[in-house]
Amino acid sequence: MIAAILFLLGALMMCIATIGMLRLPDPLSRMHAGTKAASLGILLVCSSLAVHFASWEIALRAIFIVLLVFMTVPVGAHMVARKLIEDDSE
Repeated sequence: MIAAILFLLGALMMCIATIGMLRLPDPLSRMHAGTKAASLGILLVCSSLAVHFASWEIALRAIFIVLLVFMTVPVGAHMVARKLIEDDSE
């Protein structure tokens, strides 16, 4: 039951990220919506996997996935935003 709730919340956050990316006006706002909500969605989905399977191996893999996402998403978003700002100033 808890795993299903976590999974549905994660899917909802990813849907919110998608709606934000479609509806927000400029690229920086769209990128912000995509990175923040999708990162939380992945955290919730991986948490649901760890709770559902109740295995240390699965939990460690889920933690590893979340750590990788939390380390790479901000770096990628920063690089894209920097390039967008550089292109606007030229």
